[in-house]
Amino acid sequence: MKRLLFIGMGLALCLGDANATNSETRKFKRFPAKKFETKAQLQQRFAEKEDRVFSTLNVSNVQPATYSNKRSGGGNSVQVSTVSYSDLGKSINPFMSITAGRNYVAANPTLNSVALFRRGSQQDKPLAQGPGNELYYDLNTRGGAEGRWQVKRGQVWDNDPFNPGAANFGPRYPQGVLWSAPGQTDTAEAVALGVTRVLDGSNDAWGGLGKGWQKLSAGSQSKLGLWSSQVDPTPVFHFRTYALDVTSTGAVFTVEPEEDLSSGAVVFTDKVMVHKFTYNSALNIFDSTTTFIPFVNSGQDPATGIGDAQLAFGPDGQTGYLVIAGFNPDIAPNFAYTPYVSSTTDGGATWSDLKIYNLNKTVNEYADSSYVDKDAFRNDLLANYMVFNSDSTYYSSDDGAAANTHAVDYTIMDIDLTVDKFNTPHVFGILCVAGIGDTLAVTGPGYYYPGYGSWNFHFTLKPGTDSCLANVVNQNETLQGCWGDCDTDDNIKEFNRPHISRSLDGSIIVMSWYDTDLIANPQTRDENNSNPDLWVRSLRVVAPNEFVYSAQARNMTKGSDYAGLAILGSVAPTLMNTPNGHALASTVALLSDYDPVATNALWEISHLYLNGVNISASPDSFTIPRPGRLVTTDAKQLVSNKNADLGLSLVPNPSRGAFTAHINVANSGTADVKVVNSIGQTVENFSQSVPKGGVNMALNLKNLKQGVYFLSVRVGTQVSTQRFVKE
Repeated sequence: MKRLLFIGMGLALCLGDANATNSETRKFKRFPAKKFETKAQLQQRFAEKEDRVFSTLNVSNVQPATYSNKRSGGGNSVQVSTVSYSDLGKSINPFMSITAGRNYVAANPTLNSVALFRRGSQQDKPLAQGPGNELYYDLNTRGGAEGRWQVKRGQVWDNDPFNPGAANFGPRYPQGVLWSAPGQTDTAEAVALGVTRVLDGSNDAWGGLGKGWQKLSAGSQSKLGLWSSQVDPTPVFHFRTYALDVTSTGAVFTVEPEEDLSSGAVVFTDKVMVHKFTYNSALNIFDSTTTFIPFVNSGQDPATGIGDAQLAFGPDGQTGYLVIAGFNPDIAPNFAYTPYVSSTTDGGATWSDLKIYNLNKTVNEYADSSYVDKDAFRNDLLANYMVFNSDSTYYSSDDGAAANTHAVDYTIMDIDLTVDKFNTPHVFGILCVAGIGDTLAVTGPGYYYPGYGSWNFHFTLKPGTDSCLANVVNQNETLQGCWGDCDTDDNIKEFNRPHISRSLDGSIIVMSWYDTDLIANPQTRDENNSNPDLWVRSLRVVAPNEFVYSAQARNMTKGSDYAGLAILGSVAPTLMNTPNGHALASTVALLSDYDPVATNALWEISHLYLNGVNISASPDSFTIPRPGRLVTTDAKQLVSNKNADLGLSLVPNPSRGAFTAHINVANSGTADVKVVNSIGQTVENFSQSVPKGGVNMALNLKNLKQGVYFLSVRVGTQVSTQRFVKE
């Protein structure tokens, strides 16, 4: 990103009301739109690239990775921390980390343990033996302390049992947790669980959702399972999970938007899947159920899209949220991605329909000057409104009624999610300019204007309402980091990877990201953004939607041996405990320069665990009260309620037994569920508390024999019946 762009953008932020007298001094040149790829599109492109490289690789000429000599070491403006590094060695390539490999570092403060889940093999193998077929984990039961790592502690996945003789390089983009039963403090009784995308020959080769686990006790056997649309007639297309969370009640959840790759492109279908894993200690297995949440995208032009999806639970283990950065052409100006939210209050037994929270100006708001907080929030970004002149220059304005004035439209680029001690969800992510009215409009989803700026924002829901609050946390120097040459597509550009973590009790929250420090690591050329550092900013939760921020963001790796090299890292969603507060469990990853055209070297990735990223819990460390500005009201529900009946539908249908019942409830109450066979016999019945609104309820009917059945659901005076087929 050219520094000139940010200079211009910073000046634009300082502009006041527009007027004819001084507008000449505020003119700035327009910047062109660029196309950005969603995480799914990036993953698909990099997977295809890797397959091409491996198909032509000279097995006898595998060269070790070397670090880039293009990264410049600049002056150190402020020494803000002292960190050390534990070198955990290399993985086969960076495709475990880029685009959506977020939660592959797991922290369990109850066990004082940290793990890194990575792709590779426990023993060094030649390429012909598939060194990338395995998923293993490194373990540290001493809080991540240096010298205490058990590198390559255990294997939790091997693709070969499902594809004997297959020369594939799965798994990819792993995520993992350290599971322990509630109240259990014996590390040996804990379980390392990894979830990963794998090759299985379906959904354009990438169709398998694999999970593998191992007890941490010595000599424990690894176990694994595969959900494949190739071997399961249930019409579900697997591609990749986005997030993984373990609750205080011992359940593990992950979210997977269904993506159909059979056309060669990434196409989102009409559902989002929430997988729930529960551990059966007697059998040492993880049982699973799936809730299918409706995702409206059919019949729209262009189709609704998903840029990111995150899932997290609060300390009570019952309240959880699913947040999607999605695009809906019915409400989003200029194809902007905005938050979709689903929630549960019963530990994931039921999930609400998705609701849209629009961060942009609507038609009604454009002409209404009463949205003071929303306008103020948007003015903390580039601007609330922009005025365009005939000579293609612009300036900011607080008045939306002036001639040639348009509201600025913003799009979410990347998000992460946590839930605090009052069960308030916190979304931390990136916003940048998607367009400005019809003057800087774009022609399709995924376009944005990086030259106008990029900001990290903090978003929460207002309890008891359909409204959200938001604050700007910082302005980014670089929207994307760039590693290697960056002049070609053979190298990687990555968003600054926002992460959000919380203490076990939900009282302290830490926002972290990777960004260039232009003072400590000045750019050597305009397009080279290969000098990122790890930054953090924290907050203390005082009351529902009342927070006190730390004074400023801190560069944690500035002045260290790896200043300007903190790229592609992962930060655990849970903070570790320390005598004076908490510690961030985080890795950074180092890449070599790599040109797959000119060399046969595997593009290895080196993992370094950061020691000493400490977060104080003292009230004196938090000095800035930021209650949040009201930026949306009356969220739009994607599935309308039907009061005449429950509007019952079952997805998928037919199925091998994993169904989701979708109902629209007029008033909260108890849902009485009954399953009747074809001769009128009741074969299943149970009751479940349900909230008002759209409800998605997972049903496990795997014990039923194959055949035709009828499902009946009654809530108060509402009742519906649906025919289904058990295969």
